[in-house]
Amino acid sequence: MDEDINPEQVAALYRRTMSSGRARLADVLGGQVEVESSGAWITTSTGERILNVGGYGVFITGARHPVVVDEVQRQLHRHPIGTRIFLDAAAARAGELLTSVTPPGLERIHFSGSGTEAVEAAIKIARLNGRRHLVSMIGGYHGKTMGALSVTARNVFQEPFRPLLPNVSHVPFGDAEALVGVLKEHPGEACVIVEPVQGRAAW
Repeated sequence: MDEDINPEQVAALYRRTMSSGRARLADVLGGQVEVESSGAWITTSTGERILNVGGYGVFITGARHPVVVDEVQRQLHRHPIGTRIFLDAAAARAGELLTSVTPPGLERIHFSGSGTEAVEAAIKIARLNGRRHLVSMIGGYHGKTMGALSVTARNVFQEPFRPLLPNVSHVPFGDAEALVGVLKEHPGEACVIVEPVQGRAAW
């Protein structure tokens, strides 16, 4: 148990300075405050261990994998952040490794800090290539920035921020006929964004 952390005080700080919605969700989930993670497990301030199968951020190697920790520490001690002005050898090697396993035609890498950023980049790339009509699936979640929110077909997220991007269609997930219909309406102009596993569709 972490005696220095008071879950009620943490929740009050969230309500006052960050997000009352996150504080409400925390209340529903028991008011836990996470303090540590290792592998697939999160430890809370009360000492409870919880399997991390639903968090926003999940490391494919697990939290604090020793090989990853060693590499991160080595990089921190040598060069913690790139200027984005000069070239970065580590980024170039990572791009090479990723493109070595991608299908033909996918030869370029864009590193981003979140799924939302990746969707925003995809929308920009689509527009650069004349694909100005966006199509996504009902129930899909792609993020909350303006472009990503426009294709996140969930009214509960969209409503407070309308109007969103124009030229967006939403079709039922798994309905190929509906998708074909929209593509026929916008020949050569559509970009289709799909979340293959709809993690939030049941919410």
